[in-house]
Amino acid sequence: MSREIRRVPPDWIHPGWPLMPTPLHDRDYVSAKGEWDAESVAWECGSHEELQFDPMLKERFPTYAEYEAPPNQHSYRQRSWQDEEATAYQVYESVTEGTPVSPVLQTRDQLIFWLMNDGAGMAMGGRRQTMSFAAAESFADMGWMPSMAMVTQGELLSGPDFVELTTTAMQTRRCSSGN
Repeated sequence: MSREIRRVPPDWIHPGWPLMPTPLHDRDYVSAKGEWDAESVAWECGSHEELQFDPMLKERFPTYAEYEAPPNQHSYRQRSWQDEEATAYQVYESVTEGTPVSPVLQTRDQLIFWLMNDGAGMAMGGRRQTMSFAAAESFADMGWMPSMAMVTQGELLSGPDFVELTTTAMQTRRCSSGN
């Protein structure tokens, strides 16, 4: 569960955007199917990573398809373009495998401006939450943030608040260490 920045073509229109966007993974079907096939072979051979942690899984799920459904071709349409075509930015939530929360933004500066002044869908529950310049720039650099984070004494922070907290802490640490 997170917010992530995806590179998209400048003229990209997410299917169903903005009223009822269709969730889309951030990769193509051929890659997803290839990974699933390899995982399935590992499951059948007993060498799958999950089986190393819990060998009893194989008894409950004799085939990998029973444990993890094969990828649906229609949900892996996102990356149908070449990397050099994907020059714009769009913020996605990945709780539902990927629906946009921002419009397509042509430049990194536009992305940061949008995060600072709009922030629709950035907070928990899809609420609007803007970010400071430093936090927006940090998110733009990282490309990902959690939807929420549990911090000291069980305090729950939204993703933007967590990025703000960690960005401020890193700046404080740099200043106090003399760097």
